[in-house]
Amino acid sequence: MTKQEFLDKINESKEQFEILEENEKCFFVLNKKTDKKYEIRKDILESTDYENLISVLSGRDAVVVDGITRIVGYFSKISNWNKSKIGELDDRRKGNYKIGDC
Repeated sequence: MTKQEFLDKINESKEQFEILEENEKCFFVLNKKTDKKYEIRKDILESTDYENLISVLSGRDAVVVDGITRIVGYFSKISNWNKSKIGELDDRRKGNYKIGDC
């Protein structure tokens, strides 16, 4: 899907979606029914069909094909991480910072 096709489709669905902001890398889209905001990277639009994009914008959980994070001070793919490092990432997502049984 091209950038213009994306904009046209969003404008056709004005009652549900609104583009809040656009910068050189992404669009920020609001789902008016759920009041959730989404960041849509422009570089993935061409490889994404509209139906999948709308299903995510409508509330379906996104499927992460390859996660990237910046926990260790630089961006790295989590698919290369060992079990302990992935556990640490899960704890950070949950805000679970306790040590031992304290």
